Amino acid sequence: MEWKDSYNVGIKDLDAQHRGLLDLINRIGDLADMFAPSNPVVFGALNEMIRYADNHFRTEERYLEKYGYPKYLEQREEHEAFVEKTFEMAGDLEKENGLTLGAIILFLEDWYADHILGKDRSYAQCLATKMAGQADVDSTSVGVEASRLNK
Repeated sequence: MEWKDSYNVGIKDLDAQHRGLLDLINRIGDLADMFAPSNPVVFGALNEMIRYADNHFRTEERYLEKYGYPKYLEQREEHEAFVEKTFEMAGDLEKENGLTLGAIILFLEDWYADHILGKDRSYAQCLATKMAGQADVDSTSVGVEASRLNK
């Protein structure tokens, strides 16, 4: 998948993190062409993507909660389900339970298209209205750190 400016939700931190998440998903796809699914490099990339996504979700949820997005809890539940599912899929891949790296990549791309490009876009207008008049809003204004998790 390729990033397009039309994917922006209008919040600099979240847009940067959405782009970073897409880059990590694409990296996993590139690694699939170079390494066997059981290669530690592939698992490292999967784990990095999961940690990055989890950090992004926390940042996004703080925005949604602070600005009173009505579907905040629904978003949070979807985020938790994504992290759980990707951990499960990575475990199945490692145990060679019949799951292919291609299936994981397809899941990640489909989820990104549905959630990031669909559901996340739905909060953009709501937050833009509530944040109107606040110059250059970034994660520091909602009390979060936009850097990656250090797990």
